[in-house]
Amino acid sequence: MGHRDQMDYIRWYLLTVQVRLQNHCMAIIFQESYDSSTLPPDWKAANIVPIFKKGDKLDPNNYRPVSLTCVPCKIMESIIKDNMISVLETNHTIVTILLVTVNMALSEVVPVSQVF
Repeated sequence: MGHRDQMDYIRWYLLTVQVRLQNHCMAIIFQESYDSSTLPPDWKAANIVPIFKKGDKLDPNNYRPVSLTCVPCKIMESIIKDNMISVLETNHTIVTILLVTVNMALSEVVPVSQVF
């Protein structure tokens, strides 16, 4: 193993250790936040940025607001969403909600008795 290979291995090893430590620290923060039902103050702040859609760039109606939040907050939102969907699917709640929603939508157009 040459000097360059040794340096690459050291960098790779340090990166893997760093990722494990960061994951562990983030898991502690996520769990503490979940247990206390609070978010760190910085996670609540978001920058609202206008994103151009189409048309005249001078017309403010051609922009849509986008909320830029911190990455850890997005990761925690994703974890919570995935867990909620898993629970809803396990309990067949999603199917029930979808059927009720479809029935409500159809009942506005066609009486439910005619659909089934």
